[in-house]
Amino acid sequence: MPSKSDEFAMGNSVPPPAYTEATASVPQSHAVPASGGPTNGTPPHQLTRRESYLVITKEDLHVNGKTYFGKPALYRAAINGYWRIMEVLIEAGASVDAREMGGRTAMHLVAEKRNLAMLKLLLDHGANVNARPSAGETALYSAAGRGDTETMHVLLQHGADTNETPFGYNGALYHAVSSRNEAVVNLLLAYNVNVDFTFWGGETAFHKACSLGDTRQMLKLLEKGAVVDAKPIEGNTSLYEAMKGTNVQLIQILLDHEANVLFKKWGGETPLACAVGRGNVDAVSLILKSAGDDAEKRQLWLSHAMAAAQKSSNTAMIQMLKSWK
Repeated sequence: MPSKSDEFAMGNSVPPPAYTEATASVPQSHAVPASGGPTNGTPPHQLTRRESYLVITKEDLHVNGKTYFGKPALYRAAINGYWRIMEVLIEAGASVDAREMGGRTAMHLVAEKRNLAMLKLLLDHGANVNARPSAGETALYSAAGRGDTETMHVLLQHGADTNETPFGYNGALYHAVSSRNEAVVNLLLAYNVNVDFTFWGGETAFHKACSLGDTRQMLKLLEKGAVVDAKPIEGNTSLYEAMKGTNVQLIQILLDHEANVLFKKWGGETPLACAVGRGNVDAVSLILKSAGDDAEKRQLWLSHAMAAAQKSSNTAMIQMLKSWK
């Protein structure tokens, strides 16, 4: 059975075909001393290059050194996929959160490459799962954007925050709903993502699902507690927007979850008045039916609708409303 050092001399645990036999391919000047001592002072960022397959030992004094371009030894190991060398570096005291010049850690890189074995190794040794590079995207946010649920699973199992979002961007859930990626939506919801997250008063994921007419996602988000009357600062509620269309199923879902038919937008118009003004008979009928046995509520809504119909001189709508009295 080969020694631990011999394994590392071969590079990866499964070396590429061109190197399967060749500890001899390691330059002799960098060969591993028989005593297992230091590797002639060669910095780890050189030891991790594919063409060398050099060994990093615990005696090496440069485990946290960086290349001229600011890449830590551990990051270099991640670039080349050297799982074994990464393990030795960590055992030797390399910082699992060491960053390259752009602020990315080895964890960001292996998550992007979908190298789950290396990702688990780093996270099991305490790598910050929520670390942010200069661009601000956590590994989870990036994986969600790629639709990479396998990597997301690993990150979430190690405590990744589903609500960490780059400044100026919508949340991961919003983007998953926008791209209609049901698998990512389901995974984020399973790990208690904030369903009502917005960036500076923008759209929520629920509002986006409504605008797309995606009733499946709407129901999932409502089940998780999404606010049915959520609206962007400069926008309207989902029910108001639905009044402009003919998606009866979408309107019914909103009404079943008690969307406010009298919620006033900027300027004072309500969803009910919007439906009346557009002559949307089906939508107005659905609203009035949703009052159920509450005669007081139905009368209030009828009065509101009649006033809107008279204001717009919509004779057909006025006649329809009279039939409800």
